[in-house]
Amino acid sequence: MNRTILLLCSFVFFTSCGGDPGNQADREFEVLADRFIGRYLQLHPEAATALGTHRYDHRLDDYSATGIASSSAMLRAYRDTLRSIRVEELSPGHMIDYDIFQQVLDARLFELEELREWEWNP
Repeated sequence: MNRTILLLCSFVFFTSCGGDPGNQADREFEVLADRFIGRYLQLHPEAATALGTHRYDHRLDDYSATGIASSSAMLRAYRDTLRSIRVEELSPGHMIDYDIFQQVLDARLFELEELREWEWNP
């Protein structure tokens, strides 16, 4: 979880420093990134708190099978949408953000589906 928070922190920082997007691919990427960050923090209130967003402090992450399946489905959907963006059309700064975003999604999916820490770590 700490690695994911670190990657997400980097992603939030770099996407917020993007400035004015210059082309359609950049705009699509930024909209996708903003939606993902909002949705991720909503589904993972503990990560939101760690990142300094206290809107969800009254909640805990959902570690039930339903909650894990919901997180996994959300991550897969964003990964599929991200793959539809033509990375070669992004500005150089957004190409870096794209890689960070992809790493965040892949790392979190690996944690949920391969490590499955939620099953064995109390």
